[in-house]
Amino acid sequence: MKRILILFTLFMSIVIAGILFFQWNGFIAGSAEEFDISEVDQSFTIEHIGKVFFITQKVDFKTGNQEQITIDWPDDAQNYQCLDDEGESCLSKENGEFILQINREKHTANVTISYTLERQTSDGNLLLKEWYPALLTAIPMKTTINIIEKTSREAKWISGYKESKQEEMHFLDYYSFTGKGPPSDLLLYSGEMNLLENANTRVYSKEMSKFNLGDIGLKNEGFVTAVIDDRFPASETENFLIINGDISRSSLLQKVDWALEQQHNSASYQDSWLKELRANIILKSSHGSAKTMNVFRDLQTGLTEAQFDSFRQLLLKEKGHILQAGQMDVLLKLATNLNSTYFQEISNTTEEIPFILKAPQTVLLNDKPLIDVDFIQYKQKELISLAELFEAIGIEYNFLQEDVIYAVKGGSSYRFYVNKDYFILNEENYGLLTKPVQKIGSTVFMEAEWLEKLFEVDIDRSSSQVEIQLSET
Repeated sequence: MKRILILFTLFMSIVIAGILFFQWNGFIAGSAEEFDISEVDQSFTIEHIGKVFFITQKVDFKTGNQEQITIDWPDDAQNYQCLDDEGESCLSKENGEFILQINREKHTANVTISYTLERQTSDGNLLLKEWYPALLTAIPMKTTINIIEKTSREAKWISGYKESKQEEMHFLDYYSFTGKGPPSDLLLYSGEMNLLENANTRVYSKEMSKFNLGDIGLKNEGFVTAVIDDRFPASETENFLIINGDISRSSLLQKVDWALEQQHNSASYQDSWLKELRANIILKSSHGSAKTMNVFRDLQTGLTEAQFDSFRQLLLKEKGHILQAGQMDVLLKLATNLNSTYFQEISNTTEEIPFILKAPQTVLLNDKPLIDVDFIQYKQKELISLAELFEAIGIEYNFLQEDVIYAVKGGSSYRFYVNKDYFILNEENYGLLTKPVQKIGSTVFMEAEWLEKLFEVDIDRSSSQVEIQLSET
């Protein structure tokens, strides 16, 4: 019986390896069609009059087969509409979400989106962030931004892109910016600022005497603009950095390298944070959005040093490819030999998701498979779902309270406190440096190490299964 089970497990391992191989090849190909996402070029025309921005966005769908894309508007967007090439409305609303309809029957699939924003300048200055609608499953490849300035003509607009031009006319100023990837933040500033520039970096600051750009950013491709000024809130994106306070040259170099590292990859709007995360992992530093930094922290605390380095090496090989949540889970599987759905889960929510990895092997108890028992890694510790395992090995238990478990085995009694660093054995309190019983999500787990110590259980993790054996007494 045991031989049959081992042969079956080996067969399933081959099947799973084959599936992973084809998934991996699909991801390596980096094809937008593989992911059911669309590569787009887009151009914006922004007319600024008073405190109102009248914005028109033209979207040219280069690849993909999507006929519908969810569109996420800026919070203060008004008067929005979408028209196709024939002047027909292509905007609808379903289940509270705005949907862009794409006519794929035509040779070209282009849409024109228009909307207005109200943003107030302060002393002639304005940092324009989150000003454009995000087509969630579209990959922005090239962006052009044209600005018609009729109000703040004493100030100047700058973007994160390298290509820019300005024309002063009788009744308006005209700006044009072009770059790769998503739309840049835009900054309207008044007054004089010094400018330093090299092939990859442009830095604006009132005090430049201590800076010598030298080779800052030159080891990377792409372009980034940095503004060192306390008048604007600090901000970090892949092509535009707003830096407050005094900053050293080495700190500026780190921020510029982080921004440029993101530009090696492309991603849809909804997965764009993965570019920030990849840059954090490659450079082993924490930058970007709160979500990105939280996930980076979870990976640092949840993976062993060897697992983290293996994951990092795989991400280094992803340079130039499309990043997607499902692909990141596949890479984690390859780096750890453990299953992950972490990136797919956390991509679709603003809530925090516990970072757990699940053993892909069958869990056996005395050579018999346990269907409902989970063997996981969490914060570099191995844990087993407590209730299911206690039932399987015949340990009597009950919950005295929601977070207090009373268990009896042989002549010993135990009291475990969920998420506490102690337990009680035969009415004696044992303080620990770890938490033997933890609740992760909705499931209570016990550390495998303490299961072995307290209940005379041997766990063999070296084979194609996780084998649990009850010790002979």
